[in-house]
Amino acid sequence: MVLFNQGALFMRLLMTAFSAIGCVLLFSCASLNLERPGNIPESLKETASVPSASETLPEVNLQKVSRIADPQAYAHYMQGVLEEISGHETAALREYRAALAFDHDSPFLLYQLATLLLRMGQFEAAVEYAQRLLTLQPDHLQTLMLLGRWYSSANQPEKAIEMFERAIQSSPKSEDPYFHLGLLYHQQQRLDEAGQMVQKGLEVNPNSAVGYYYLGRVQIDQKRSPEAIKHFEKAIALQPGFDHAYLALGDLYEVTGAPEKALEIYKQLLENGDPYNREAYYRMVQIYVQMKNYDTALAQLDNLLKSDSSDLEARFQKARVFQEMKNYPKAIAEFQLLISARPKEIRLREYIGQLYVEAKQYNEALMEYEKILEIDQNFVDAYLRIGVLKGWLKATDEAIGYLEKARALDPQRPDVYRIMGSVYVQGDQGEKAIQILNEGIKIDPQNADLHFELGTVYDKLKRFDEVVKAMEETIRLDPKHANALNFLGYSYADRGIKLPEALSLIQRALDLKPEEGAYVDSLGWVYYRLGRLDEALEQLKKAVSLMPEDAVILEHLGEVYLKKGLQTEARETWIRSLEADPNNKVLADRFRQEGFGDPEAEERIQRAKQKGTPQSTKDSSPVVGQEVKKE
Repeated sequence: MVLFNQGALFMRLLMTAFSAIGCVLLFSCASLNLERPGNIPESLKETASVPSASETLPEVNLQKVSRIADPQAYAHYMQGVLEEISGHETAALREYRAALAFDHDSPFLLYQLATLLLRMGQFEAAVEYAQRLLTLQPDHLQTLMLLGRWYSSANQPEKAIEMFERAIQSSPKSEDPYFHLGLLYHQQQRLDEAGQMVQKGLEVNPNSAVGYYYLGRVQIDQKRSPEAIKHFEKAIALQPGFDHAYLALGDLYEVTGAPEKALEIYKQLLENGDPYNREAYYRMVQIYVQMKNYDTALAQLDNLLKSDSSDLEARFQKARVFQEMKNYPKAIAEFQLLISARPKEIRLREYIGQLYVEAKQYNEALMEYEKILEIDQNFVDAYLRIGVLKGWLKATDEAIGYLEKARALDPQRPDVYRIMGSVYVQGDQGEKAIQILNEGIKIDPQNADLHFELGTVYDKLKRFDEVVKAMEETIRLDPKHANALNFLGYSYADRGIKLPEALSLIQRALDLKPEEGAYVDSLGWVYYRLGRLDEALEQLKKAVSLMPEDAVILEHLGEVYLKKGLQTEARETWIRSLEADPNNKVLADRFRQEGFGDPEAEERIQRAKQKGTPQSTKDSSPVVGQEVKKE
């Protein structure tokens, strides 16, 4: 308050003095270097992928001396500067307008008002002042650029192009209009024109790091990765601290399958650019996780947390690494820290609920989902997740009660009907499942997942013709529905019918998801049915490597060993299958019939029985996160 009063007194003294001597003041903008809250440095503005409204506000950088001809205008202007420095934008606007009342045709004041109004979100008024300035000075570069960037961010590309083209005519030796027009063409996917325009900017300034960065980004979309890499490297050589160029180059290496090179680039960024660049750290963590180098990933995150213990994103990433490691106690502990910081954050409770499910702590998972409903009793996903979990736990009536609440809240959501159908099936109520799924199909007849779910219900009820009809409809609606392709192909293979068609369907599924263990198992099984035993053995071994505890896959592999006369391998593989599913009476009988002994006498199988829950990945826990799809 004291500073404000002193400033006001100073302004009054200035006004008195200027009036007394009747001076004409020339003000040089080059001496003004205000750092305004919310503004980004020019280098970052130039590197933004899509200019936002805030990025359309360049700092004042008038090259020529600007004239404020009236002393009272200058006094109001200076008061406006003080107000703006203090963050009082409305007061600053009032003072700048007062200044303009004394000096109607000041380009500087018109430009100052236009930039302030844009920052305040008063776009129409800002454009009005900018157009007034252009009436006085049609070639005013800063105003043409200001309007071009604003029109671009406001999704008015034709007006933006007009402004940038006028800016190029006004200042053909300035690279910025070329780069911004190139960026706009890039956004419109006019890639050849974008590249040509950036090249013209580089002809004006061949040492522009930003220009080479822009050119590299255009070339990525042109599928010219080697050239893009070269130009990102050039940008970095010209400006070693150019974080955006490092990130773009690292991302390109990741996309092109060179994660080790990407790691090196991110390390260089931290060494030469911002040593605490969060994006670089998070990308490195993701690469280390993909490489299963979990200790290094955790060390990177710990470095971030040492620099800022309140970094919730780093803690979230750390929890996800522990989840990937299946170290559920530590993952849960990290999420609990996050929840203590943000107890009302629903998404965090969803994550920790899913962690409890994966850790088979079902009561704790249910408690988390109930807490979500305490925060928001209309949060449909919580009802769905509780319904999935209770359905899997065979509490069918309770599950349906929660799902009915979800349906009441969102009766048009297909997931509600799909999950209710699944719960009815788990509760051995197949006809009710068919009824509810058909209700969902009436609401959304083009929903492929509902038709797929209906097909799985018919399969459990052993109504094979209807299985085929439902799966064919699913594939008609979604030719890339990998689950339906695999399901129908496997159904044919398991029955020993339409084997060429089965092979084609399964291969289509694998084209979509080549590392899906269940699909690889289907391929191995159809090869077995075709008598192609060597290929069957190869694929089933691969399936076991992808899903080592799946009882069905192990049973299939044992069958192939038996067919090839490899008795020892067949016996051992079937023991592993019975460990995964000790209640498979059909396989236990086969075990005896083949002379492998009494499976009841096998200690490993007995231990598995004593655990009381099947270990097959197919049945070991409800997949709550996949069941509840976001619409």
